[in-house]
Amino acid sequence: MPKSSGTGGFLLYTLAQKQCKNFGTCLKTGDDVGMANVNSKIFQKFHEGKQNLLLGNCEKVRPIVERITQLMTVPFIQDTIHYAFEMEKLNDKRETEQGKAAAVAAAVLPILNDCNETDAD
Repeated sequence: MPKSSGTGGFLLYTLAQKQCKNFGTCLKTGDDVGMANVNSKIFQKFHEGKQNLLLGNCEKVRPIVERITQLMTVPFIQDTIHYAFEMEKLNDKRETEQGKAAAVAAAVLPILNDCNETDAD
């Protein structure tokens, strides 16, 4: 199954694949056509980190891990925006959608709070 299919993945990978269609961030050229741009970047960083570990360049790995962590927040932010749009603009008030929105927002709010406490409030 190709990485860009959006099926067979787990957690953030699948979430990014779903949201790249909603946000227009699926890659249109290159080896990873159809893959969420953020997933492609994460895989590149995984490869870069692996190469540095194999070469014994351990000090170069910490910034790579930090960048991967930053990139992993993108699907959560996109999903939060997506659910906010559905609930507000499309008037989707189903409890399941509200529950999903609350779960994703709970993952994003601590990150947002670190950046700007007022916006997080």
